[in-house]
Amino acid sequence: MLKYLRNKETAKKILIGLAIIIIPAFVLWGAGSSGRGGSGPSSAGILFGKKVPLQEYGQNWRAVKNEAMMRYPNFADIYEQLDLENQAWDRLILIREAAKERIKVTDDDVINTIRSFPFLLRGDKFDTDAYERLLKNVFQVSPRDYEEDIRNSLGIAKLINNVTKDIKVTDDELLKRYEEENEKIKINYVLESSKNFADKVDISEEEIEEYYKNNSQEFKMPARVNIEYIEFRYTDYLGGIEMDDENLKQYYDLHKKEFEHTESVHARHILVEDPDKAAEILKKLKGGLDFQKAANEYSKDSTKENGGDLGFFEKGKMIPDFEKAAFSLNPGEISGIVKTQFGYHIIKVEGKRPSYTETFEEAKEKISQRLTTERAKAKSYTEAFRARGAIEEGSAFEKAAQDYKKPLKKTGYFSKQEIIPGIGWNPVLVKTAFNLKEGEVGPLISPDSVKSDTNYIIRLVDKEEPGIPPLSEVTEEIRERVKLAKINALAKESMQKYESVIKEKMEKGAFFKDAAASLGLKPKESEYITRADYIRDIGPATVIKEVFDYNVGEVSPVISAPGGACIAQLADLEPIDMAKFEEIKEEFAKQYLEIKKAQILDAWFSGLKAKANLVTNLQ
Repeated sequence: MLKYLRNKETAKKILIGLAIIIIPAFVLWGAGSSGRGGSGPSSAGILFGKKVPLQEYGQNWRAVKNEAMMRYPNFADIYEQLDLENQAWDRLILIREAAKERIKVTDDDVINTIRSFPFLLRGDKFDTDAYERLLKNVFQVSPRDYEEDIRNSLGIAKLINNVTKDIKVTDDELLKRYEEENEKIKINYVLESSKNFADKVDISEEEIEEYYKNNSQEFKMPARVNIEYIEFRYTDYLGGIEMDDENLKQYYDLHKKEFEHTESVHARHILVEDPDKAAEILKKLKGGLDFQKAANEYSKDSTKENGGDLGFFEKGKMIPDFEKAAFSLNPGEISGIVKTQFGYHIIKVEGKRPSYTETFEEAKEKISQRLTTERAKAKSYTEAFRARGAIEEGSAFEKAAQDYKKPLKKTGYFSKQEIIPGIGWNPVLVKTAFNLKEGEVGPLISPDSVKSDTNYIIRLVDKEEPGIPPLSEVTEEIRERVKLAKINALAKESMQKYESVIKEKMEKGAFFKDAAASLGLKPKESEYITRADYIRDIGPATVIKEVFDYNVGEVSPVISAPGGACIAQLADLEPIDMAKFEEIKEEFAKQYLEIKKAQILDAWFSGLKAKANLVTNLQ
């Protein structure tokens, strides 16, 4: 059908250009994984009440794998983390919905899409030989099957476009969103800390039992596994590796480009959010204010603690506008105000360094460290590989550890969502462990093959099914929860005694701070905060979110906070800068529209998945 299309082009170009395809991120990473259930040799599972043949599931698994290969240049490294199994189910759900909506994709649609792939063009002509080599050697799929995959992807794209095409952002929505992100307030507040009541409550056994009875589902534990493991860390092999100058020089000669450096500049900067503030600081600098002290005092960047020092950097390392300004200055000079996506910068250049190539003597230590590390990693991997092979041939797990002088370690129980005790975050190991049977030894786990920092051989000791633990195992946790609830209630009750008195005094002309102080309370004042900020003593600003809508001077009722209870007064409101809003309105509207579309798509797809009611037979 599409025979005349078939193609040509080198496989390495494939991994650079394809953010085009077609299934958006919310599908690939979207609305959660579905439950498992049932088993059956004749089908992969059930969607919308109908069986899904194993062959159809396999075709769609292949399709999402091929799209991931095009999307991620490091596909081989992250393959285990992509959860292609659930992505394939998501794709099938969307294909079913597209068919239900009678969405059509023509042969011309498929042809034009494939012809648009930049890595399949030689000049301005489609490279048929490259297309065929790509499908045969990289994707390992027939042209007909690949083109049907593209047809389905285009159908999904049209389906999603139908959901999102009429979504708009009104001016009122846009202004409200901008205000919510940028409006600032200052509050006066008094806080009654829960800690003041910690020694005033007792928790009875009856209360603990009652809490457990009413809230036992809160303690439901996910499936957990306990594994034994042998680890081969490359750092254990560094000591026995020696590098001679001949090897180092050989590496230097073969990789000289690694040691070439373009022109670089040593700069400091001050970053602020407001152009008027930047102008004020620049005026002070021109008046003789020390740049480092100014950075310490005014900069919002993490470099403020060391005087805004960015060290030396070469071209291509900083965003263009910042880089252009820095490289245009001479040592000792200070820039004007430089606007970037991060805010408003003032830059001072401390020094410049021309292009140069490190000599062998300068690079020698760096090369030695690199080659020593590489050889240690290779040796670690080789020994781990041999040890796993010995276990495969009948050697006991314990004997393998003994033969390679490695301690046999246990993790203790952990779930799929937890950091592995003693190991840390390792998605590949987690997936392997949960697929093992009790007593079974897994394959060698080396996420980066011979470049791995640590290689693992694991054996499953035990697996716990999901369930609610007995009361005896959660008694102390319940005790702390009940205690916290009680002391928070006491803090709120205590603060409520002051609320009406403070407001009465204010009605008679007293200021909030004076009224609170007259009752023995310690009023405090916040800095200017947005809704996304954190307030000392109180917690996230969302705790007092209603105060953002108050009139200046208005006082809140008692508000429960993580650390107790508070009463807050809106002391001042710093409205948004409308001129700045108009300046960035167009770009902000684009960003907010994408956010709104993503939210609506996520809700829509979650609903669709619920209707699909997936039952999978795949383990």
